[in-house]
Amino acid sequence: MPSSPSIDPQAAFPRGRSGYWIFQAVFWLVIFSFTGLGILSASSGEPAIPLTPGQEAVFGKLLRATILQAWLDAGTGVLLGVGLTHALMGYSRRRDWLAGSMPALAGKSLTACALMALGVTVVQLTLSALLIGPPAAPAPPDWSFFWGALGRWLEHALEFAGWCALFYGFHAAARLTRLRIQQFQQEAAAKDARLEAIQAQLNPHFLFNSLNTVRGLIDEDPARARDAVTALAHVLRASLQSTQHRLIPLAEELSTVEAHLSLELARHGDRLTVVREIAPETLTDRVPPLLVQTLVENAVKHGIGEHPGAGRVRYAARREGDQLVLLIQNEGVLRPRAAGPGGGLGLTHARERLQLLYGPAALLTLEENAGQVTAQVRIPQNQQPSEDA
Repeated sequence: MPSSPSIDPQAAFPRGRSGYWIFQAVFWLVIFSFTGLGILSASSGEPAIPLTPGQEAVFGKLLRATILQAWLDAGTGVLLGVGLTHALMGYSRRRDWLAGSMPALAGKSLTACALMALGVTVVQLTLSALLIGPPAAPAPPDWSFFWGALGRWLEHALEFAGWCALFYGFHAAARLTRLRIQQFQQEAAAKDARLEAIQAQLNPHFLFNSLNTVRGLIDEDPARARDAVTALAHVLRASLQSTQHRLIPLAEELSTVEAHLSLELARHGDRLTVVREIAPETLTDRVPPLLVQTLVENAVKHGIGEHPGAGRVRYAARREGDQLVLLIQNEGVLRPRAAGPGGGLGLTHARERLQLLYGPAALLTLEENAGQVTAQVRIPQNQQPSEDA
């Protein structure tokens, strides 16, 4: 058996040990109150048949002895109940009952209730015999003494069963709450780890494309190369800081987009045209870091980088009800892989991030119409996850 318990039976109660003793006091006070009310009700009634003085002397003494025995039973029942249930609490802690299954706990508790009830019944009958006197020996086959003892045992067994149901019920509810909290914490930790892994995979992607742009400018125009290095530093800083926050203002995200586009404009020159349509009220809306930047980069790569002619990239932001709608559009043809559920690597990561942060409330769709490929993102603004990663 375990030498040190893994679960404290008193931990489920508010205020711990104090809450446990409050529970003990309230439970047994209620039991004593109901028993006392029954005794007072029985002793206050008038006899149905008038008694003679001689009969009063005999039956009155018997009645007083019966009432005294009832109060004695009530007091010893409560005192023994507190002691035995407290001992049961300690025993179940040492044996680690709470770590087992609920059916096993129920079986052990019922067995303990039967034994505790038997002990209380034996003590009460013994005290009654010592202090009040043994019951008159009935003539056979009178089983009244046996049925009376059995009734006491059943009464105490029910009391102990009620105590166990409440006591271990608290622990069952507390354990269920604990398991749910642990499950939520594990899911949150898994989401955080997955988000960080996704963003860590994105960072080398940014660096590779941006360095290619800078390398192409060094020999052609050193001054523009210096500006490109400044823009590259901005993109890298945003990329490295992307794991520190789950959400950032759209205005901050667009500054990274502009830094990246300045690199692409320096590389492609007049071949690239950028159109911006940003509603002012959307600048304070919150988006996952590098989400728009990834989609704009993808639009430049497939709209301009893979075609010899000129092309246009358009990105827009507007509000529709409680949703922020982002549109990133480029000229080209939608590839079957990109149109699928996952899409390319950048689209796959973007969808995963939205799913982890918002669930089905956020959407990223990709479609082609009349030679224009449009990525649309819908992000609810009334369902914002915690910003700290």
